[in-house]
Amino acid sequence: MSMHLKRRLNCSMHSPFRSVLTSSSLLVAVLGTFLTGTALAVAPGPTPMTPSEKAVLQKAKALPGPMVREDTRVVINIPSRMLTVYYGDEIARHFPVGVGRIGYITPMGHFKVIRKIQNPGWENPYKALGKMRIAPGEENPLGTRWIGFHQNRLGEFGIHGTDTPASVGRFSSHGCVRMKVPDAEALFDLVDMGTPVDVVYEPVVIRREKQLVTVTVFADPFKKGTPTAEQVKAKILKQYPTAKVDEDRIALALSEPNEKSTVVAEVPIPPPPKEVQIKTNFEELKPQPGKAWISKPKPRVLQPVENVPSVPTTIYKP
Repeated sequence: MSMHLKRRLNCSMHSPFRSVLTSSSLLVAVLGTFLTGTALAVAPGPTPMTPSEKAVLQKAKALPGPMVREDTRVVINIPSRMLTVYYGDEIARHFPVGVGRIGYITPMGHFKVIRKIQNPGWENPYKALGKMRIAPGEENPLGTRWIGFHQNRLGEFGIHGTDTPASVGRFSSHGCVRMKVPDAEALFDLVDMGTPVDVVYEPVVIRREKQLVTVTVFADPFKKGTPTAEQVKAKILKQYPTAKVDEDRIALALSEPNEKSTVVAEVPIPPPPKEVQIKTNFEELKPQPGKAWISKPKPRVLQPVENVPSVPTTIYKP
């Protein structure tokens, strides 16, 4: 394959009509080799929000200002084929995505949103420039949204919708990040120019569900290495120092990368704060002989106070 053709195969957006995803007809022709790796279970339609995500977004809506917060960041994990939107350290949304297939791995590193386009056009990279352009619409391979996050000598890489939902949840693209059209539209409203985008390669994902810590192990399609049980344990203890970790369960999970969550640790519930004990002199509350139970309190004798200097005095304590 020539370098010129290889360049044009990447998801480049030199203009609103420049992208280099394969066309729908070509995608069907090479479906056997184009969609590689184990597919995530991706249901049709918009990705539903979890209860915790609903709570985070509702809290954000209650605050003044736009939904795009200053602490918004996007993390794309290649092995898990998941895109997660964070508000600080809280998960606001998560979406399944299609990422670069073998030979066209999605660029990894720390990036930021550099372009946002609604209803982008698409041009067939296998035709001469200007010979085959597809206007915005249902048959557009980019869907209805383009979010560019990185440029290099091969072109521009971005997050976008797709007219082939079966490619979402797989290693299916030439480097770009594919989403279901409704998900791409939802993400478009959650990010802004300059929003950080981190593309990471983490075959082992650590999550905390209340007091339980789980790990989910994914395959290592690009052979970059999976952490050992000791490394996973160290990472858990770094995040949760008081966790009780079962290293045997970690080793078992690593031996079977089945993309299912396994409980490997428990974070003890911290003890409740000690109650403040207020000492009371009950002798003073006892009824005195010849007096009623309820009596007037004795007047408090005020102690004389030293003269306060007009200039405040600073006291240094060792």
